[in-house]
Amino acid sequence: MRCPHCRAQIFTNERTLGLLKFATAGKAYHEDSPFDDWGNHDRACADLDKYLAEDNAAIMVVDSALLGYVWNDMLEKAKLKSAQSTPLHLQPARRPEVKDLTTAVLETLQWLDGEEVEMSGVYMAIMHNVEWAFCQKLRAT
Repeated sequence: MRCPHCRAQIFTNERTLGLLKFATAGKAYHEDSPFDDWGNHDRACADLDKYLAEDNAAIMVVDSALLGYVWNDMLEKAKLKSAQSTPLHLQPARRPEVKDLTTAVLETLQWLDGEEVEMSGVYMAIMHNVEWAFCQKLRAT
């Protein structure tokens, strides 16, 4: 980054540059070449959410309707990404597996609806059911 007036470099520290580029201070994220900078940033943020959820002991009351709405809204917004940013066939929200993933997530949320659960428990339940769903899919093929 350079000053728009004198063109002097403003940030030279690698850690600061990483914070600016990926908006993360924690878990390092390794760039994946099929994705552009924005796609890698999206994936880095998703990884941060994972680390926050899997170790979070905060109790939450699961509202499956609200969380399901948020899930579907995120998927729909992800589908708005242009092909110039990331080719359509490489956009995760457009992959055929998203249907099975969505079913597993929404079924888990429905199963937990109204329950008081640690956030890490919700995360683990979703991960377990997603893994089970994909294993079932693989066995069927």
